[in-house]
Amino acid sequence: MKPVDQLVRPCMYGLSACKTIEQALAHKLPPHQLMGDAGHSIAKLAMAVAPHAQEIWVACGPGNNGGDGMAAALQLHQKGKRVYVTRTGGSQPLTPDAQWALEALNSAQIPVHAFDSSSPVAQADLIIDALLGCGTDRPVIGELAAVVAAIRRRAQSGATVLAVDVPTGLMADTGHANESGAVKASYTLSLIALRAGLFTAMGRELCGKVWLEPLGADAVIPELPDVQPLAILGLSAAQKGAPLVYSRRSEASHKGQFGDVAVVGGESATQGAAVLAAHAALKAGAGRVYLSLLNDIGTGKEPVLSPAMHQTVLPDIMVIPWTQIDLAGCTVVAGCGAGHSISGVLPNLISNSPSLVLDADALNFLASGGNWDEQLKRRNKKGWATVLTPHPKEAARLLGVTVVAVQQDRLTAAKELAVRFQATVVLKGSGTIIASPTGCPLINQTGNGKLAIAGTGDVLAGMIATALAQIVNPQRAAEVACYWHGLMANRWPNNQSLTASELVQKLPGV
Repeated sequence: MKPVDQLVRPCMYGLSACKTIEQALAHKLPPHQLMGDAGHSIAKLAMAVAPHAQEIWVACGPGNNGGDGMAAALQLHQKGKRVYVTRTGGSQPLTPDAQWALEALNSAQIPVHAFDSSSPVAQADLIIDALLGCGTDRPVIGELAAVVAAIRRRAQSGATVLAVDVPTGLMADTGHANESGAVKASYTLSLIALRAGLFTAMGRELCGKVWLEPLGADAVIPELPDVQPLAILGLSAAQKGAPLVYSRRSEASHKGQFGDVAVVGGESATQGAAVLAAHAALKAGAGRVYLSLLNDIGTGKEPVLSPAMHQTVLPDIMVIPWTQIDLAGCTVVAGCGAGHSISGVLPNLISNSPSLVLDADALNFLASGGNWDEQLKRRNKKGWATVLTPHPKEAARLLGVTVVAVQQDRLTAAKELAVRFQATVVLKGSGTIIASPTGCPLINQTGNGKLAIAGTGDVLAGMIATALAQIVNPQRAAEVACYWHGLMANRWPNNQSLTASELVQKLPGV
């Protein structure tokens, strides 16, 4: 059993795959041993995270997740802890394993109660949420909603909450949840395999620190060729030295080895977005960075920085017209602060830039009509690299759906965009998803709410461009950039607000 941040690129599986793995694992063991082992692991982690807990409430549901909770309650009782067990759905028949766990409690003379908000649950300092686990496709209403509300009240009063598999109310495959109607856990113990919903959308908000106990599944999965992961967790602190861009340069290196980045964007009122992207590309380690502003497009004039931006642009960044960019030799970032002016430039960039990052207004242009999906597919056939970096609203425009629909299933939305445009897609947000036309999508582990401020997406676009200029694989390049972008936010002092320009200055450089 390990915390997820100590695992290296762990796989996450969907509900049907997890069920197949569980059945195969149970088939290799004596009857009920898998549930007994699960209960032992839950109790062990409970004692590790709340060693001084005096009153433990184990909230069990009607399925095997509730059975795991009852098995854990028995273990905790045997360790001398005061345990109060409740069970919802008392009229529903139990599975054979859950029935075994209930009978074990009865033999130990540990009563199982119907939920009552005035019972000892109101004094619990450790709560084990074993209500639904992965069975959260059922609505959290009635008795179940009352139990969830009681858990939330105790958590607000300082109780530690340990969720088994998935906090109740969170969709295991998608991370979708009604926050007010879901358990917010301090810790989540994922049994057998990780679920993608723990790491994206509301999952990061509701799960707390995630642990994995495979219970032997890691030996069974290779025997199940039809079982494929739903997603993979990206870089973590466990992979020291894994990011390739921010590595020490040899004494004999020269700037031409580290790629050229050109940022094309920035209308008069929004030049700051393009400047942020250019600064980020430079700080991330690009050999040369060019900035091409669009405020004078069509006039034949040299690009002009506004007075407010003039002192901001570093002398290391070369400001030139976009028509002078060596498109074949640069990684181009297009769209940051570009406004409607991007429409006069983007077709040329799509046709002539082998390495291209499309952000912000470039994405809005793609969504405005035309056959741009076919144009991007042709790029892919040439072996050219394209990375799209939408936030949920931009993704919704590209897909022709609502933002709510995107957020309800972020993995599917990212994969649909990657296939439609034959490009690597970075769907930003909590648990940023990096999807390519083929293969398994990645979920980034780093980052926090401090990044929810204007300009941080422009910084990420510049960082991705530098990584893409140095790493051939666009999904790998996006993964490295997203990791460092989020890591800087994780390292940000809690008592200090984050701004995009300060984020650039804190990038680790080379």
